[in-house]
Amino acid sequence: MPDQAVVNRWLNLAVHEVRTPVLDIEVYRWIAQQLGNPVNKGLVKVAMSRLERSLPVLNSQLANSNFLNGSNLTIADISLISALDPVDTVGIDISDYPALRSQLDWGKKQDWYQAVNTHFGAEAGL
Repeated sequence: MPDQAVVNRWLNLAVHEVRTPVLDIEVYRWIAQQLGNPVNKGLVKVAMSRLERSLPVLNSQLANSNFLNGSNLTIADISLISALDPVDTVGIDISDYPALRSQLDWGKKQDWYQAVNTHFGAEAGL
């Protein structure tokens, strides 16, 4: 498979099977609670089941290489780090996925991550 096709495959997994369910949990559990609304346990359960299917695949890939596409950082890796960014805030435990935890922690130390989060955090008053 050509490199771009491999990157696109990992990018789609990061966006559709990680970011989307993390966002669902963020909305239906964390934001709901912040607004004083009940947690929608059914939708949180559906989102968690999606993560339980995708996180092992990504963890396995990262356990064998530095990045999703091997030795080169790509948009798929950046998207995955972005998708995982809120897990601690919204209470998603990824301790069973040490390669994903390592990737997230590594990403948060990078200049590009710091620049984006400093800029947009300041705009949001954080």
